[in-house]
Formats: sequence, C-alpha cells, structure tokens
Amino acid sequence: MIRGTSSALYLVERFGGRERANLAAQALLIDARRSQLPYFSPIRGRAHNDVIVRDIQEYIDAHLDDPIQVGALAEQFGVSVRTLTRRFTAATGLGPQAYLQLVRVNLSQHLLETTSDPVASISDAVGYGDINAYRRVFKQVTGLSPSEYRSQNGTRRPS
Repeated sequence: MIRGTSSALYLVERFGGRERANLAAQALLIDARRSQLPYFSPIRGRAHNDVIVRDIQEYIDAHLDDPIQVGALAEQFGVSVRTLTRRFTAATGLGPQAYLQLVRVNLSQHLLETTSDPVASISDAVGYGDINAYRRVFKQVTGLSPSEYRSQNGTRRPS
C-alpha cells in the first residue's frame, strides 16, 4: 500500500472513527488490513494540553515504520532535545524514546494477535530495522518474546 494512503486512513480513523475509515478504504479499494490502521489503538498519555507534544505524537503515529530519532524530532518541531524530553515527560509520563517504543510494541502486539505475518515482517512494519533490537524491546515491555506473545494471544485460525 502507498504510505500516504495508510497515513490518510489513520487520520480518517483518528478523527472520524474506525467505521468511516473502513468505508473510505472500501471506497478507495484499499485493503485496510495491509495498513496499520486496524491494529492501532491509542496509547496512554494523550490527555494533555501541550500542543507541541500532541503534534509530535501525531507525527510518530503517522511515521511508525520510519526510523525516528529524538534529535530529528526536536529539530523538526523547533525545540531542543532537552526541552522536548522535558515537555514530553511532563505531558505523557514517558520520555519520547520510551513513548515511541511503547507505541511500536502496542502496534506489534495487535499485528501478532491478528495476523500470521512473520515476526521479521512485523518488526519492519513497526519501524525496527534490527529484529534483535525489536525482540529485546518487545520482551522488555511485555515480558514475552514476540513468538511467545503470539502463541498466547494470537487469533486461532482453523486448520
């Protein structure tokens, strides 16, 4: 799927709801199951009034499969790394890197639960170019390896 289309569907879901996003995907003949849209659920730390942090969260949501560096985010949004970290932590309770990891792990949990895609593909889909780093972070957050998580929580498909 074209990356811009995935981002557009995400925004439709975010502001119009999942039903509208699914209708839009059908109208545009897009297989929404191949995007991140059906698997993404909100992460804690959204109920705050910091506009810059909210904009960064939206950017992260729309670019999960891209490499995202805190320094580049700070530059892009016109603040220092120190200011970004301080504001992000105050608004969400997490630093920007921890928040990014949590969002990626949350999405990968949904993918592991609902698809049969290989773990390496899921790792790439959530922005980890290094599968070992993905496995390490996933286990740190969930207490399970991605394969163990899928075994315990994955959708059972008829044989």
